[in-house]
Amino acid sequence: MRSIELVFDGPTESLVRADWARLAAAGLPSLAGHTSPSNSPHITLAAGTDLVAAREGPWEVLPVDVTFSGAVVFPAGAGKYVLARAVLPTALLLDLHGILHQGLSGRCR
Repeated sequence: MRSIELVFDGPTESLVRADWARLAAAGLPSLAGHTSPSNSPHITLAAGTDLVAAREGPWEVLPVDVTFSGAVVFPAGAGKYVLARAVLPTALLLDLHGILHQGLSGRCR
């Protein structure tokens, strides 16, 4: 699976990792113990098995501010779920997402 993701600045990443640590401290499943560099807090903009993005993109608008909202749960395989923080969509974030998807080829999920 390929994905295109936005990663956070240091302070925002620390906030998300603190959430993970609180979940772990409460005995709930969390990514706090998964310290691989590939496991960083992020926003997935697109994902797919044969996803190909155009070299040009809406990247000149980065960085963008994000505001977190409530928690969401979505399935991640048989008997597995992901708890995530929702991000409030802003006009800038929606524009970035739309422009990105116009330049994608392959199958997105």
